[in-house]
Amino acid sequence: MRFCIYGAGAIGGYVAVELASAGHDVCVIARGAHLRAIRERGLTLKIEGREKVARVRASNDPSEFGHQDFVICALKAHQAYASAPDFAPLLGPATAVLTAMGAVVLFLAALGLYGILSYTAGRQTREIGIRLALGAQPRHVLMPVLARTIIVVLAASALGTVLSIPVTRLLAKLLSGEADITAQLFSVAALAVACLTASLAPIRRALGVDPATALRQE
Repeated sequence: MRFCIYGAGAIGGYVAVELASAGHDVCVIARGAHLRAIRERGLTLKIEGREKVARVRASNDPSEFGHQDFVICALKAHQAYASAPDFAPLLGPATAVLTAMGAVVLFLAALGLYGILSYTAGRQTREIGIRLALGAQPRHVLMPVLARTIIVVLAASALGTVLSIPVTRLLAKLLSGEADITAQLFSVAALAVACLTASLAPIRRALGVDPATALRQE
């Protein structure tokens, strides 16, 4: 696969080294002293005492590399918007454009949702203990929690998708001219999985606790 990393800072450099190490054809868009260093010494990744060095093609001119299978934008938000028209020489009919910062934001959003919903569901341990002590079946305890989570996920997903439509159209005009909702669907699915997992994990733990123990919890 052909990958172009637009911006080889900390995140972009990490992605470039890992992709190159996996055998993919990787090129990098960089500028100034950073570009000269990459051309002279390649990209070096140091993690936990281990070091990886990747020799990748580097330039400040996207037209040198031609169409790519994937273009990964690792620029900050304000830089990405200004640089979007420069992506054009890299884009073919089937090129996918990804944002590294978007992936980080998605991860943080999923992590935040997981923490909030996990805490909220965990606070119901006492309620679960009472219901189990009164003879309720575990599935009858689990379903209301899941139902509430699903309603929240569906409402938030619908709102987020609607709000993202104008942004997608704007980016499509700046780049390929065609709007693709694949990234939106992936983001919605990832956040939905995070929400459901966050609700299930503490409830499943609570279901395994002795009712008398659960009743003693604050």
